[in-house]
Formats: sequence, C-alpha cells, structure tokens
Amino acid sequence: MRSTFRTLVLGILVAFLTLGVVTTASADDIIVKYDDFSDVSQLQINGNAYQNGNNLRLTDNAGYQHGSVFLKDKISIGSNSFSTYFTFQITNPVNGGADGFVFVIQPNSNTQGSAGGGMGYSGIANSIGIEFDTYNNGEISNSHVGIDISGSTTSVNSTNLEDSLSLKTTTIKHAWVDYDSETNVLEVRINTTSTRPSSPQLIHNFGAQTLRDIIGHDEAYVGFTAATGGAANDHDILSWYFSNTVDQTTTRTEEIPEFPTIALPVIAVLGLAFFFQRRN
Repeated sequence: MRSTFRTLVLGILVAFLTLGVVTTASADDIIVKYDDFSDVSQLQINGNAYQNGNNLRLTDNAGYQHGSVFLKDKISIGSNSFSTYFTFQITNPVNGGADGFVFVIQPNSNTQGSAGGGMGYSGIANSIGIEFDTYNNGEISNSHVGIDISGSTTSVNSTNLEDSLSLKTTTIKHAWVDYDSETNVLEVRINTTSTRPSSPQLIHNFGAQTLRDIIGHDEAYVGFTAATGGAANDHDILSWYFSNTVDQTTTRTEEIPEFPTIALPVIAVLGLAFFFQRRN
C-alpha cells in the first residue's frame, strides 16, 4: 500500500514540474513557461494550427493556411515592461517558402488570426506584432524581422537578417524580444544558439506612444499567428517563455515558477504523503 501511494505521489509531483505553466506569483511578475508543448491545456489553438508532438505547428507547408495560438486568458500588461524568449523552426518550403509568423500582444480575443500574406496578423486592431517574415511583399527582403502595429504588416521598423541567421534556413532559431517601459524601447535579438546576443538586430523607440497606448488595455492575450499563400512552410514554435518584467537572461530553460505559486501545491502533496505513511 505504501509503495503504491508513493508511486502516486511521485507521479503527481512529476506532473506539476513538467507541465507547461502559466503562473501568477504576483500581479507584476507573470511568467509563462513552456519548455515544450506536451501540455497545451492553457492555450487556445485556432485555424490550421495544432499540437504536433511536443511542438506547436502554426501551419503546415500547404497553400492558403492560417493558424494562431494564444493564451486562453488575458495577462496583465498595463504600463509594464515585458520580455519573451522562444525557439522556432521554419522548414519544408514549397515554392520558395512563405509567409512567416508573428509574435502578438492584443486585447481582442484568443481566437484572433487571418488568412493571406499578413502572416495571420493582418487586421488585429490595438496590437503589437513582431514579424518573422519569409516572403518579400515589396519589403526589404524575404528574410527579415519587423515591428508591426495594429494589424498592419507595413512595419514601423525592420531589419534584414544576415545569411547566417536567414529565416530561409531550417536550423532552429532562438529569439528574444524585450520592451522597457521606462525607456519605451523595444529590442529584438535572434541567434542559432541559446546564447543571447549582446546587441539587438532590431531596436525601436516608440517615442510618445507607449505599449499601453497601442493596446488600449491593461490586460491582453499573448501568442503567435502564421499564414501561407501560394508558397508555404511548416511553422513550428518549440518552446516559449514570457514575463511582464524585463528579464534579459541568456536563456530561460532553467527558469522555474516563482515560490509560492508551485511550491505550495507540492508541499501540500508531500504533507499528505507523510500523513498517510505515518497512519499506515
């Protein structure tokens, strides 16, 4: 009986520590942490997107698809800063590959997303998007990163990615996006390893318009959109971290939810195990 109960307790603990986690340790320190997407219960998956093993597949490499994934619940944004880190892979190009994907913060609904060349982002009002674009629709190149506002893919700032970081290659990429509310500056970094670059590839000062001004709300949905056209790619998100504080660490794979968010349930389970062991 003791052995069976210990096995059950161990199983519960493992489940707590390995699930994708959305924590609210405090109103000013929200952490979203997915080392992989083996559990997607806290995510709203829309359109052609789906759970592909332990990854999020935003679109397959088929024509005229669109998919999006957002947290099911809004999180606090307000006048806060934020940092996000995620890994992604764009593979299996058809007709040269297209169109790319967008990291999105928006207050409207957790089912946002559109078809066409806008990477699923076009038309999402009161939003900010960081596009990873693999098709040249009269832009700077067919491999660039841009900052988009309010559903327009005419970026307010963008940069071409050098050959070693090209979105046309199928290597896994690491991306960091940081917004500092005190300076009103957003920075984007990308690398082929988990080493955070010392200098951003893209930096943008919003001037008098803050993130709160753009979104128009203190809470928002956070997630990703993607789309294909006559050309297509598989678009996969492999892992994801988000915090509404500036957290410019090299990599987030070692991060764990704050105490007491996950510690208290674990302690409670251990306490029950000890109690039943003593009774037996």
